[in-house]
Amino acid sequence: MNDFREWISDNLRYLILGFGVFVVLVILVVGIKSCSKTVSTTSSQTVEESDEQAASDDTDADAAEYEEPLTEDDASLLDLIRTYYQALGNRDGNALSSVVENMTSSDVTAMINANNYITGYDVEHVYSKSGLTEGTYVVYVKYNYSCADISAKVPAFSQMYVVTSADGSLKIKSNTETDAEIAAYITKVTNNSDVRKLYSDAENEYNQVISSNPDLEVYLNGMGEASNASSGNQTRTAKEECNVREAASTDSDVIGGLSEGDEVEVLGQEGDWVKISYDGQEAYVFGELLN
Repeated sequence: MNDFREWISDNLRYLILGFGVFVVLVILVVGIKSCSKTVSTTSSQTVEESDEQAASDDTDADAAEYEEPLTEDDASLLDLIRTYYQALGNRDGNALSSVVENMTSSDVTAMINANNYITGYDVEHVYSKSGLTEGTYVVYVKYNYSCADISAKVPAFSQMYVVTSADGSLKIKSNTETDAEIAAYITKVTNNSDVRKLYSDAENEYNQVISSNPDLEVYLNGMGEASNASSGNQTRTAKEECNVREAASTDSDVIGGLSEGDEVEVLGQEGDWVKISYDGQEAYVFGELLN
């Protein structure tokens, strides 16, 4: 026992030193583990924050994609739209065909007859944004139209899609609703805040005019029936000598003919054929042969 105590006494300083080294090692191991856990957590948070920022940036980019500022009264677009509405007001099928892409004679007749109680159009402003591809445009038109026997002009707003044709001229694209990609793009652009404001302003202006003109409201609610009754049906003119047929078909019997410049009363439309009044009866002329 005395030998053990003597050994302890002789080696105490070494024992204390060894214990101290052990404690230091334990502290180092615990510290390293703690630091590793902190670094891991920080790295994870950094990755998550980076992912969130990237997602936010993507969302912002998607939103900004359709937030291009409106262009007002671009000279080329303004000229195109004014030509279109002038042709529509004049019931000029040839002029309409020159500014609207791929129009058939039936399209022309339907467009002319759609609002035949309107006597004229006055384009005020044309607003535009870039279209889906280069050389195309989403166009918004602020205009007024006049009705027969009504002095007040009616404010209106419309949307069109304009493309650049092979010869470099601008054309209004018809039937955009049948092209899903273009239709979706137009919807996104139209949902821009600046475009929604244009629609809202146009609606407010229309409501103000209607509220201050009761006769105009009655007239418009009647879809221009009073004008149609007083002014009769639309007339068109033969471009050249052509046959008048009993039915809307080249196989139908020829019951007469028109000379260049002859004016006929239009009763309706059947496909590419125009129904006319001829010698007191209904007859048909191929639409492309009439102005």
